[in-house]
Amino acid sequence: MSLRVKIEHFRAVESAEIKLDGISVLSGINGSGKSTIANQTYNLLSSAIKYEEIVDQNTWAKDILPIIQALFFASNNLTGLISKTALAKLTNELYPFFSTNYIHLEKLHAAIQTLKNALETIPFISPLDKKQNQIKRTRKIFESIIGNIVDIIDLPEIATYIDERLYQIEKEATRAKAERKAGLFQKFWKNAFGEGNGINPNLFNIYEESVPILDTENDNVAIPSTVKNVFYIDSPMALGENQSYRPHWNLLNNSLKRKNSYSDFDFTGNENLGLLNGSSNWVKKDNYEQFIYHRPDGKSFNLLECATGLKSFSILQMLYASGNLNDKTLLILDEPEAHLHPQWVVEYARLVIRLHKHLGVKFLIASHSPDFIRAIKHVSEHEFGNNVQDKVCFYLAESINSDSYTYQFKNCGLNISPIFKVFNKSLEKIDLYSGIEDFDA
Repeated sequence: MSLRVKIEHFRAVESAEIKLDGISVLSGINGSGKSTIANQTYNLLSSAIKYEEIVDQNTWAKDILPIIQALFFASNNLTGLISKTALAKLTNELYPFFSTNYIHLEKLHAAIQTLKNALETIPFISPLDKKQNQIKRTRKIFESIIGNIVDIIDLPEIATYIDERLYQIEKEATRAKAERKAGLFQKFWKNAFGEGNGINPNLFNIYEESVPILDTENDNVAIPSTVKNVFYIDSPMALGENQSYRPHWNLLNNSLKRKNSYSDFDFTGNENLGLLNGSSNWVKKDNYEQFIYHRPDGKSFNLLECATGLKSFSILQMLYASGNLNDKTLLILDEPEAHLHPQWVVEYARLVIRLHKHLGVKFLIASHSPDFIRAIKHVSEHEFGNNVQDKVCFYLAESINSDSYTYQFKNCGLNISPIFKVFNKSLEKIDLYSGIEDFDA
């Protein structure tokens, strides 16, 4: 089943149609839109895959958090009206909700029941008693949650109505997950990526068998069947940064920490590759956790203190070991060669091809490296033989005109000659200096 990115007049990309069912390599000068294609493909596809998480995040921010805040403010207002023990129990049950955005609905229902039990212990208070002001304020706090009904029901009933409101929110969230409406997706896109009213699917979209993933006409976000996992790796420095402001770094690190273990894929291809013959894994003991690199001679090191090139290989190795690499995985790599020695560039390209050949992993790669592009071409021809045309495709960003800052991506197939013509321009620039006398000599 084919999966393709289609782009028209989107930022620096005038036009592009990139397939995502094999190994696709994007090349072009800086500012031509390669990273735009890479990160926006990740954003759209990962958001569609994790639509249920979008619903949960929206439900938390719009509906659940206001209830928790109201419960917390009300508990503070109940000092002197309920016992210190009841107040402490209520506060302890509510406080953990402020340190997470995960919806522990059962615990929240339990906290509401604790509130109800506490409210039932409030004795009769004379209308002239100053404590009536606390009662009025408590009712006012809950007015935003259940409306004006707070003024005509007993205090314990307020908790009952809040609990019923929470069950209603749960039903609405379940329905939203089933409907997968494009409107909520667009709201998330606007908030997360600052894209005006959302992303225009006519300018940037992903299609599976010609069906748009983001279908605003039918108000639907399709569930991709070709890809179930997508990772965007734009730097080996992402390793260990699971509290980053970059969500794709957090996802990567959390995924690397899964406890699955696979051993039927040889990352070195039975060759002696020095440091690359080592292995890496995540270790957690009590409150201690660390990514560890195990050198072939038996010595171990903190992987975060090792060379960035080694981290690049280790990330792929640990993604596999944690069960994240298979024929439903898309790896988006932005300039993976940037931190690699030329010899390791070739080995990295060989690893990419072997992961696709043996596991079916799909790749979208942006690259500036002549070594990497040449290695992808020649190693893939060796590995895939006559089927290479169906496995690998190169794309080149070409300027619309000399005065334009927009580019169209040309499908070069397996022909890398147009790409190398662009690379060779740098050699021409170097040649301009070849006749200049070296005054420091």
